[in-house]
Amino acid sequence: MNRTQQIAERNRPDGRVMQLSNLNIAKHHLDAEYSIRKHNLARSETGLLRVFDLVPNNPGDASFHARWGYSGHHTDRSPDPHQRIYDVRIEAPTGLIFEGEVSFNVTFDTGVTEAMNATMSTDAVVIPATPWTRFRNRILGLYDRVTRYFLAH
Repeated sequence: MNRTQQIAERNRPDGRVMQLSNLNIAKHHLDAEYSIRKHNLARSETGLLRVFDLVPNNPGDASFHARWGYSGHHTDRSPDPHQRIYDVRIEAPTGLIFEGEVSFNVTFDTGVTEAMNATMSTDAVVIPATPWTRFRNRILGLYDRVTRYFLAH
């Protein structure tokens, strides 16, 4: 499967989350050496759906990326299935980097397939040609050829 086919497969409507909206990040703690960068909340052509990053002020320090996914590390989610509110806590060996609540709305992409079949049947009756019918068809054919000849010249 080539890259174009892989991208088409990832973008096929299949019930996955395709985008997020109304992102709200309630910070209880954010290390002074970090800032929050929000993403556009739409799934990329490769299927990645980024939510936000914790970007260090010092380029050599660790960065952290929050994304939507089916597996991996998950935080505690609110007990209400209609709300997407997550408790997030990120710690490094140097201490607490971020603690807060992240909430957003989710848009799922689904597809509908419709199939239709049509059947047509006919009844045919064979009517044997009579000598008169054969003669008439020959005359009409001759007339048609003569007419085409004179129209062409």
